[in-house]
Amino acid sequence: AGNPVVISQWPEDDDQACQYTLEWRTHFACPTGERGLMSGIIVFIVITVMIFFMLFIIASTLYNRSVLRKRGFDQLAQLSKDHLLEVMEFCTDLFRSILDNIRSSSHTWAGSGSRDLNSTFHHWSSWDE
Repeated sequence: AGNPVVISQWPEDDDQACQYTLEWRTHFACPTGERGLMSGIIVFIVITVMIFFMLFIIASTLYNRSVLRKRGFDQLAQLSKDHLLEVMEFCTDLFRSILDNIRSSSHTWAGSGSRDLNSTFHHWSSWDE
C-alpha cells in the first residue's frame, strides 16, 4: 500500500535528526477511483429537484401572501396539485407581464407612465387599457 518517502529532516545530520517530514501515498488514505456516470446523473437530478422544490415553496408563499392575502402560517406552501397549478399559472402570468413590459418600454429606462399592479396582484395592467 505504498512506501513512505522522507521529504526532509531536522537537523540535517542523520544521527541528530529528531523531526521528519514524510510523504506516504496510499489508496487507503486518498482514493483515486472515479465516479461513474450514473452517480453523477443521480446527484444532478436530486439537486435539481431540491432547487425546484425550494422555488415552489418561495413562489407559493408569495402567491398566498400577495394574491390570496393570507397571513401567518396560512401563507406557507400547501402541497397539493391544485395549489401547484395555481402557483404555476401565477408565475406564468408574472413572466408574461415582465416580458410585455420590457417589449413595450420602447428602449427607455423610465416609461411614459406608471405601471402599477392592480389590487389583486394577480392580473397585471397593460398599456392598452
